[in-house]
Amino acid sequence: MRFYLFLVSIFFILAGQANELPEWKTFDIQNNLYTLREEEISTGIDFDQANKRLLDSINSYSPDLALGRAPGISFEQARQLLQEADRDNNELTSQSKFEKSNVLGLCFGRSIFFHLMLLRYGVNKDSIKKIFVIGPMSGTGDVQWQFHTATIVKDTTSGRWWALDTTFSEPLSVDEWIRQMKRRSQDTTFRIFRENLVDKTKSLRFYITQPEKIGPSGWKYNIKLGGLFDPFYNGYFKDIFELIKKKNISPIQKFNYGLKNKCDVLFSD
Repeated sequence: MRFYLFLVSIFFILAGQANELPEWKTFDIQNNLYTLREEEISTGIDFDQANKRLLDSINSYSPDLALGRAPGISFEQARQLLQEADRDNNELTSQSKFEKSNVLGLCFGRSIFFHLMLLRYGVNKDSIKKIFVIGPMSGTGDVQWQFHTATIVKDTTSGRWWALDTTFSEPLSVDEWIRQMKRRSQDTTFRIFRENLVDKTKSLRFYITQPEKIGPSGWKYNIKLGGLFDPFYNGYFKDIFELIKKKNISPIQKFNYGLKNKCDVLFSD
């Protein structure tokens, strides 16, 4: 009997732990985030509460560390990556070459660039995620954004997460990135519990996914039809991959320099 009760208690402990898994651990990377947002609206989910839970979840998350990989990056390293992207601006944002209609903002392309560059610099893969915001927002020029995305990476000292987004000149904490996105909200038709919307920022839904997700309706990285090498992108990602391959990063420049034989702690004293 005691052994039976012991097994039952273990079952409930494990079940509780499973329920505590963060969203991106259980999230199907092929989920269409547009559809998911519409489903959440139809069921009356409070976006404020859902977004707050997401923010709390990422800020409290400790990534699984890997031997010899940097557990995250510093603010200065995050700034270095933004500056590097700025120097490669023509390849990363050349819509005249890659996207003739000027409706594709290429934020998802730049987020892929940051993800792959972080890996090249030796950052632990579980310390890298992507954040998406879904909903109508003011964009660039006359174009209204329906989504925006950025790569986020763990800070090695403060425990916060940095958003790498060339829309901004400096790395932003995830908290600040979310605030900046809310300032762009343009939705005047969204309703919560059938009441008129007072705060239009409530229409924006934020999601965090594993970094391999391409876009809101896209799946994980692949070079199949519909994937990164689809003719629709006019060779954009082929050029991005060539750009990354050509970068000469010496061992001493890597963020995991000196960590080959140890799994460093996430936070410093």
